[in-house]
Amino acid sequence: MDNIHHLLAYLVAVAVAVGLAWSAAPLLTRRFAGLATERLHAAVVAIIVLASVSGITMLAAGSSPRDGMHFFYAAVAVLVLPLARSFGGQAPGRRRDLLLFAGFATLAAVVYRLFATG
Repeated sequence: MDNIHHLLAYLVAVAVAVGLAWSAAPLLTRRFAGLATERLHAAVVAIIVLASVSGITMLAAGSSPRDGMHFFYAAVAVLVLPLARSFGGQAPGRRRDLLLFAGFATLAAVVYRLFATG
């Protein structure tokens, strides 16, 4: 299970990097994010949830992270994008795209901390 958790963690890091670049594109090109961006958000959250489930499975088997803050950062990672989407859903076009980009930027920092505390 340890190998699966590490594989999912690296997959999350790659997905967040792609999401960060993808969500920056509408800000740079002055186009609005479309349905593909929404699907990317859902995919990234799904991968994070899978990584969290594998971590909980490891915890149940007796393994624990180096630092207890890993649990806090994992919870934040699961919630960041849905929270950004909830605020972005009510905002007008450019502001919505900026909130989605900020969500990915925040998630990138949280994923960095997850690697540091894991």
